[in-house]
Amino acid sequence: MKKLNLIEWLWKTDSHEKQKPQRFARYAAILIMLLTLGVGQMWADNAVTVYCAINASTMKSGDNCYTLKVNANIGDGGTWRQYTMNIVDKTKNGKLIYSATIYEKYGGVDALQFQLYQGSTWKAQKQPYSSWTTSSTFSGKMYDYDAGSWGAYSSLDAATTVYFVNTSSWGTPKAFAWSGCTNNAAWSGQTMTSTGKTYNGKTIYSISFNKRFENIIFSNNGSSQTADQTLGSTNAGKMYDNGTWRTYNYDVTVSFNLQGHGSAIASKTVVKGSKVTAPSDPSASGYTFGGWYKEAGCTNAWNFSSDAVSADTELFAKWTENMSTVSFVASPTGKGTFKVGGSTVTSTTAGVTTTRSVTAVPISGYHFVSWSITGGASISSTTTNPTTVTGGGAGTAATLTATFEADAVNSLTVEAGTHVTTVTGSTSPVTLGNKYAINATAFETGWQFLNWTATPAANGVFDNASSASTNVTVKNGSVVVTANAQEKMTTVTVNVNPASTGTLTVGGATFTPGNTTTAGVATSRTVVATPQPGYRFTGWTATNCNVTSTSSASTTLSGDGTSGDATLVANFARTYAYLEGRMTVYNEERNSETHTASTKGGWDESSTRIEMEYDE
Repeated sequence: MKKLNLIEWLWKTDSHEKQKPQRFARYAAILIMLLTLGVGQMWADNAVTVYCAINASTMKSGDNCYTLKVNANIGDGGTWRQYTMNIVDKTKNGKLIYSATIYEKYGGVDALQFQLYQGSTWKAQKQPYSSWTTSSTFSGKMYDYDAGSWGAYSSLDAATTVYFVNTSSWGTPKAFAWSGCTNNAAWSGQTMTSTGKTYNGKTIYSISFNKRFENIIFSNNGSSQTADQTLGSTNAGKMYDNGTWRTYNYDVTVSFNLQGHGSAIASKTVVKGSKVTAPSDPSASGYTFGGWYKEAGCTNAWNFSSDAVSADTELFAKWTENMSTVSFVASPTGKGTFKVGGSTVTSTTAGVTTTRSVTAVPISGYHFVSWSITGGASISSTTTNPTTVTGGGAGTAATLTATFEADAVNSLTVEAGTHVTTVTGSTSPVTLGNKYAINATAFETGWQFLNWTATPAANGVFDNASSASTNVTVKNGSVVVTANAQEKMTTVTVNVNPASTGTLTVGGATFTPGNTTTAGVATSRTVVATPQPGYRFTGWTATNCNVTSTSSASTTLSGDGTSGDATLVANFARTYAYLEGRMTVYNEERNSETHTASTKGGWDESSTRIEMEYDE
């Protein structure tokens, strides 16, 4: 159905026939004013947006740039309206896109033209429609000027990002991009933005365009610049690096996590996708380095020959702790066992980090005294049980010795002193405060019991220390009691026979005959008998005692090992002559036994005759 314009509607809808001319005049004045302001056109016509895609090269001839316009016959049988098209901040397949809003009547146009102008001079045109065409065939669609065909205003070029490696260390680089007579900004272009990344250590800058430009120049705010560079689809999204366009890439960091061991290793920077060289192997006391891995758990090893670095990467050092084997020894042998982690073991392993708590367990009746260790390990204490064993770091063997000693047991020990041969009563263990019987029953000959002594003295209290058979009370702790002996002394009466025929000395002192002295098996006395004048010593008579010689006037007297009484008598005989010269002695039987001597001597009473011859 054909639409009415505003004037026709005003005339036909005025119901006051008589006032119609006057009202129409007023309406016409208002309409003229609105048309003057351009609003009436919107009321009268429908607005339609059309798009045109065109090569940048088509929009330029030499140094001359064209303007693109659209010319529409609005469908009223001859009214042409021309609109200057505006460039859209988009491209399609690299072609520039222009748009304009036109007005049509009755749902279409009688003709549609896209025209190139240089200034006010028409240069060329394309006319897709030269007869009545409804607006639905072109509204919101795009005409390809160079191809001469319509298409959808869709599938436009994506935004383009361009990267620049600041190899010359410019200030903040700028980018000037253009296609034909269209550019992104006035010279020297737009300021680029740092990406925060580097390429081979140089900062990377970027800039993004909603449309695709054919060419670009990078500059140091216009003072220095690169040569003209082709952009378009060839290098869109790529990175310019000192004369070379390359796929956008950047440096990544490879850090080395030593996981708590060794000296720090500096991170390395490499271009993403490349390989990183391995650092020198680290070292750590007590550990062996086992390579670099992709995760802290060290499951997947990093292969420096084939693995490429695709992002910032952290590599983890694998360490194996050098564990020392520690063997356990009980001293004395068999007097204890060892536990680690609650289990009885004979050895364990330990490192500089992986320490072991070792407990010495003595057998019944023994207790722990101390630790000692040799070899490649150390301990936290030599006196504390348990102790902590730490490996020496080199993985060498070690020996840990626990010394045990018997528990203190209160005991009674009965010992035989000198000259005591038999004692009884040793008891272990004893109960402090209790009495125990002790006996000294045998002694060496000539000796007898003297007393008991206790060591320590305060630990033994005797009922009767002077009795060979008695009781001792054990106090405070263990005690040693000793049976002591004394010599049996014999009382010896020393006399002379006959009385007053001689004198005596005992032990070098004058001794009155008939008095007593003492002597034992060990305690002896020197006894000397001296005859009175006219008498001679004839021998000793010992009863219940001993002398070393019965015939010698000087002899040694000793007891016979008993404590009874004894007598020792020095015997003397009278002397009948005292001669000096040569003599022959005949005995009573006259057996012609003749002695000639020059001597002094005496004769006993058995002689019956003496013949003496004197030398003249």
